[in-house]
Amino acid sequence: MFALVDKIVADLRSGTNVGPRLAEIDSRRTAMLGVQGSVGTRQAQIERAKEAAVQNSVSLESRRAAVEDVDSIEVLVRLQAQELVYRSALAVNARVLQPSLMDFLR
Repeated sequence: MFALVDKIVADLRSGTNVGPRLAEIDSRRTAMLGVQGSVGTRQAQIERAKEAAVQNSVSLESRRAAVEDVDSIEVLVRLQAQELVYRSALAVNARVLQPSLMDFLR
């Protein structure tokens, strides 16, 4: 584009008609607009991808927080309740299945 402008300036200084050069300017301008449009399209795609990545990051962060921020006291109480049930089942089992004298004689 700059070379074309330099040629136009040289033609103006020499007194040559610059009319045919206007078509060249229009064709270069059209080419530049086409390239600018494709760059704009790519930029819009990058912006959408960036926005999707940010949304995914926020979603993953909220999932991570839900997993990591579990109330430890609540988990401990549940664990102790399950342990109590287990020990109670073992105690009941031991009472029900007490060996008798006949079991020893066999």
